[in-house]
Amino acid sequence: MTINLKVGLDGRVLVDKYHGIGRMLYEMLRELGSLSQVRITLFVPPVVSDRFPLSRLGPAIRTVPVAIPLPSALQTLRWPEVLRRNDIDVMVYPYHLGAPVVSSTPQLVIIHDCILETDRMHGPRFVGMPYRLATNLVANHSTVLTVSETSARALHEHYNIDVPTEHVIRPAAASNFQPGYGRSAGLTRHLPERYLLHVGAHRPHKNVETLLKALPLLPPEMKLVLVGSVDHRHAQSTTSIVEELELGGRVIHLESVSELLLPAIYEQAEALVYPSLIEGFGLPIMEAMAMGTPVVASDIPVFREVAGDAALFAHPDEPHHWVMQVMRIMNDRPLRDELVRRGHSVSAARSWRAAAATMIRAAAAMADHAPNARAAIRRIGA
Repeated sequence: MTINLKVGLDGRVLVDKYHGIGRMLYEMLRELGSLSQVRITLFVPPVVSDRFPLSRLGPAIRTVPVAIPLPSALQTLRWPEVLRRNDIDVMVYPYHLGAPVVSSTPQLVIIHDCILETDRMHGPRFVGMPYRLATNLVANHSTVLTVSETSARALHEHYNIDVPTEHVIRPAAASNFQPGYGRSAGLTRHLPERYLLHVGAHRPHKNVETLLKALPLLPPEMKLVLVGSVDHRHAQSTTSIVEELELGGRVIHLESVSELLLPAIYEQAEALVYPSLIEGFGLPIMEAMAMGTPVVASDIPVFREVAGDAALFAHPDEPHHWVMQVMRIMNDRPLRDELVRRGHSVSAARSWRAAAATMIRAAAAMADHAPNARAAIRRIGA
């Protein structure tokens, strides 16, 4: 069989540190495994997270171990030889800071958001300028993909990068996010009877503090379940609010949740509450909608783009707004049912197959023999 396109993917993000980016890459790899005329080489770190079992990718995905730190100045020095040895036509970096600044191999980079570029700095202050410089250098030597039209506009604003619509990869819920999964799995018996759910690492831009301030204003039987790792650089602020408001008995923190359990936690929640100040996309919105769970999200552009009319929205800094929208879901059954119906439509319209096709089309366009890869691209859809 003739191989017409040889694509490499940086799999160093398949570790727990890069939860969302790793999930995105893994789900696309599961779709890419069916291609016959595209050779996929996945460069993996010495240890891959248990959440991303490589055995499920199938034999069509060729794995090659690499020991290049991410991120590191060594990347520009070491990637060229690795790519030459493995005969790669186009290299894809799911996290743009994994890419070398200069490479003779054409490269695609995914820049997910412009969180660190905003006025409300959401990381250590010393990160800002080096991050901007590295991003600018990599972007100027790569073709850029992103995950939403909102992020595309932000990239234009901050870096004067124009990302066309055909280079927007739109994430989706994984195939195991299906209604009924939670009830059949019977895995959430130790969780509260009624709870709101937040999924995401505890970082300042996630704005969990607004949920904590809203919780005392909700009925006492309503609990808050927080799923996600703690960024210990910022953990103290959340802990202080829990103590100050005496919420210890109403807040349940699950730092590590298995892939088997997560859909069940979504399905049994009263609602997903997602008060982020800024995001590149917002994958938990897709996952909640796929599981038939209503969504209350921050009224920010990217969530309007992702959810459309299938969610309720609240001002990210106004706890009373969140209380009002949650109470609407609790007290208005027709509204809840309509949100669930619309959410299913939104989630069903997205797929990782389409996301993978977007990436491969962009890779084929960069290769000298792009026309020869068209048949393979058609196989995974438009």
